[in-house]
Amino acid sequence: MVLKTGGIIAMQMNIWIVIIIVAAVAGIILLSGKTPLRRKTREEYLRELAQFLEGQLSPLEGFENSFKILFQSAGRAFEFQDIEEKGFAGPGHKAFLRTKTDSHLTISFTEAARPTIRSNIVQASQIGEEEGSSLIIPRELKEFKIFTNNVKQANALFFDEKILDIFVNFKQLDPRGHSVVPFRVQDGWLSLEFFSGVEMQPSLFDLQHSVAKIEDYLKDFLFLAKAIEKKCQEFNP
Repeated sequence: MVLKTGGIIAMQMNIWIVIIIVAAVAGIILLSGKTPLRRKTREEYLRELAQFLEGQLSPLEGFENSFKILFQSAGRAFEFQDIEEKGFAGPGHKAFLRTKTDSHLTISFTEAARPTIRSNIVQASQIGEEEGSSLIIPRELKEFKIFTNNVKQANALFFDEKILDIFVNFKQLDPRGHSVVPFRVQDGWLSLEFFSGVEMQPSLFDLQHSVAKIEDYLKDFLFLAKAIEKKCQEFNP
């Protein structure tokens, strides 16, 4: 009986020792700030992103409590903007990856209020050698009303299947069910919006948790920027 009782006491002591060790390790992790349960602050993720991109973090002029990261990739200058927006539920944030192309092209996407005219909806593979004077919206983007300040350059971009695939692959629905494309071209500036929620891509929430995810978008973004410049040179040699 004594041996049995001693064995129980020894087992209990071993359990307590394990509990103490686990608690000590958890305390060390919490104090070091490396616990996965601890969410990064905005400042921490921006500093981490700037370090990953080997860029320079600074305040964004003209915006309150907003920041930019200037960096280089593949010989091109980029700018990442993190902008604070004030709302009824408190401040929110949105972000943009931007680069200036050697053009003055503007292309914007808005959801079409009504079906696009049938004669202006075609497959990219059905385009002939003759160019029209109006923007021809590919069938894959028929749910959008597209504005551009240069019809010929915009048509040339949409007729390129690889470029069209990029726009189509980023096409999605917002939480209200509206069709959106996160790309925007404004006076030659190419922008990719990072959405604040987790249900849309690219997601600022995902980027805050893993800054390396920005590489998933840089490749297509860089390709599109170069394509815009190439089409501009073709029409303005």
